[in-house]
Amino acid sequence: GLVAIFPAVHAAAGGLTAVLLSADAVAPGWTSVRGIAWSWTYLISWWLVWLVGYSTRISMITKVFAAYDTKVARVSLPITDALFMIFLLGGNLYIGAAARVLVWDKVSASPDQAFPTLVTFVSQLAGTPWLGAIAITGVVSAAVATADSLLLMTGAAIAHDLLRKCYDEPRGIVRTERYYLRISRVAVLVVGVVALVGAHWTPELVLNIVSYAVALVGVAFFFPMLFGLNSPYLSRRAAPLSSVGGSLAGLFWPVLPLRHVPRAMD
Repeated sequence: GLVAIFPAVHAAAGGLTAVLLSADAVAPGWTSVRGIAWSWTYLISWWLVWLVGYSTRISMITKVFAAYDTKVARVSLPITDALFMIFLLGGNLYIGAAARVLVWDKVSASPDQAFPTLVTFVSQLAGTPWLGAIAITGVVSAAVATADSLLLMTGAAIAHDLLRKCYDEPRGIVRTERYYLRISRVAVLVVGVVALVGAHWTPELVLNIVSYAVALVGVAFFFPMLFGLNSPYLSRRAAPLSSVGGSLAGLFWPVLPLRHVPRAMD
């Protein structure tokens, strides 16, 4: 989607330097490291969250489990993470700056609409509305694929990892594969319905909601995965305790901004 729309955005707004200069002209400080309103503590915590979060994306965790051996996983994970961050920064920085220059007056009340509005604007300007359809389809396809992966992993984690490995097998309980498949399907259905209902009440920007979700996955898996790949001292007991402790902290932290705690709002 991003690759398809790049030529039309370039024709409408110019190259990266021109777009950034224009963005800073209409919003002084937009191109600075801290942006318009970020403090240094906010900046560091933001990038720390996304670094940890993208190191533990579902696709990353899957690649770790599928790696040839521990050495391959240890080397490939940071390389893949760095390449992904470069792609993310390049696409988001350029497209975001172009949206700030070209369509901000149309989306200032709802910034979540910046990308589809920009795609519509530049594709109509270029006389190629079909290009906008390709770009939006690419983004929607990525979102659907991510949702599918999360739902499937949720079902497998509940049925196989929690119920089978952590409860049944240690107690000598033997069940059929059909039983675990049924539990997995029920878990997928329940999580999907809860997510669908929750999607109708989004109190903040989608970006903020995604940030909390990424942070929750990160605090649950980052340190067990990091030390599991690089340290011989991580035990079977320490790994799940770390995941549970991180998950509880990740669930507690979003409550602080909602209660307007000053340190959490900085």
